[in-house]
Amino acid sequence: MLELMVQMLRLRFSAAVEADAYRAAGTVLGWWKPARPSDRVNESADRIVRIAMDALHVLARQGVANKMLRQSLVSALGQVRVNGIGEAIAKNDPSLGPELSAWLATGKEIGEARSNDAVREMNEQALDEILANLLIAVDSQEAPNTLEMMADEVEILEPIHATTMRSTAGRIRLVAQWANAAATKRRLKLSGERGELVAYDPAIHTIDGQLQISARTRIRVPGVVRELEGRPATIIAKAQVERA
Repeated sequence: MLELMVQMLRLRFSAAVEADAYRAAGTVLGWWKPARPSDRVNESADRIVRIAMDALHVLARQGVANKMLRQSLVSALGQVRVNGIGEAIAKNDPSLGPELSAWLATGKEIGEARSNDAVREMNEQALDEILANLLIAVDSQEAPNTLEMMADEVEILEPIHATTMRSTAGRIRLVAQWANAAATKRRLKLSGERGELVAYDPAIHTIDGQLQISARTRIRVPGVVRELEGRPATIIAKAQVERA
């Protein structure tokens, strides 16, 4: 059925720019859900999207953005497929204006795309800050070690409480493992160690009160930085220091 649609769309430009023409293709792809369509079906779907996006490209070169057609394509055949083909077409046509080029590739206006990028960046920054605080919180093994020592001391008199303490200590260590794994994926790492002597630098340290730059201080709580290959480290959380 999809091959028949390919032939029909190739023969008639008026059909290629008709938004309702692509609903049938979406219905056919839906037959496979939740399974994945065969490679042959996916190839036919790609050809249909290519024909439709070529038609949109022709209209875009005339200054027309057929938003209804593009939205119908996305609804029927998927945003990833449509955006991928649209982006390739836009890149290969430098004569297309930036507004229409961005719309063809993403379906969004330039201002809207930039706004979404800004929101995404803010969300990622907020996530990094949350992970940084969690990484700092689980940095010290003092809490689980103390719980296990207390469990040893009370085990004879309160065996149930001792078991609860050991279980809690194990869960704290498990949370620490999860926090470190999540931080590693975001390229976050601790900066400095508790008790380490450092020269005070307000760019990377915080301290209660005023202190002269380069004064001798001790790290009370380590900081967190994000390190990407080929880029300088980004400070997510400053290390907290105190006078040495």
